[in-house]
Amino acid sequence: MLLTITDIVKRKQTEEPEAQTPPVLRLKSPLCKKISNPESSLHEEIGQISHDECIHFWSFGSYSLHELMFYLLKQTGPAHVNLCTWSISQDAIEKITRKHNNGEILSIRFLLDPRVKVCKAKPLQMITRNFRHAITRVHAKVVTIENNEWKISIVSSQNATNNPKLERGVIIISDDIHDFDKQIIDNEFRKHEVRNDRATSGTILHPEGDCHHPGS
Repeated sequence: MLLTITDIVKRKQTEEPEAQTPPVLRLKSPLCKKISNPESSLHEEIGQISHDECIHFWSFGSYSLHELMFYLLKQTGPAHVNLCTWSISQDAIEKITRKHNNGEILSIRFLLDPRVKVCKAKPLQMITRNFRHAITRVHAKVVTIENNEWKISIVSSQNATNNPKLERGVIIISDDIHDFDKQIIDNEFRKHEVRNDRATSGTILHPEGDCHHPGS
């Protein structure tokens, strides 16, 4: 039987679309606090967190993304973490490893840009030996924190590095927003996770993995 163009279009329209996570989430803003005092510490400004709260902040170079994460973990207790960053320092991964070994971090996965292979080789080696990670072209800086009581997303201009630059971010304590961010990260891990192969002391890329040089 011959098919016309109209038949083909109708068939495509009736087929089940591939399940995808929408890249946009629209919600009413939760209760907001604004943090923008260069003379105050992270503890003084952010203070005690609470549920359904949105905290907007400027860092004034006084703390980095991983230090903010540690501060929140002191309040949430041990939690599962995803950390998405364009760059990460050796100091950051050493501190993260200690907190994981001490049980303050129950599990952690890293979503990293390919530049870490060239510019941050030592931190990447430490991550490869100890944690799950995925490599893809990414410039987002996002942390998700989750346990039985809390679901938190941090979205920031900060990387997991030590630098004194003025940075802007938001801490969102919301189940919906946490789950939205985590689903995107889960999808990226399905496509780009780098798996350790202890038998050969090397790595195996996921079949759909992307591990290109930053300039390619």
